[in-house]
Amino acid sequence: MSRAIGGLIHAFGFSGHGFQLGPGIGEVVAELVLDGRTSTQIEGFDPYRFDKANDGTNKPMQTGSA
Repeated sequence: MSRAIGGLIHAFGFSGHGFQLGPGIGEVVAELVLDGRTSTQIEGFDPYRFDKANDGTNKPMQTGSA
């Protein structure tokens, strides 16, 4: 869900597999629209997951192994 515009839900990033994934994505988006939440774990796809850390250090979050 968009942080900038209330009620805006993003569903993007599809290529040739988008047709195959469409029914599952549609179910997740429908749950988000109707309930504001989904039973499917989608945190790993959050477009804001690369934002800077919220711990006050202003350093980018670390991902993967160093």
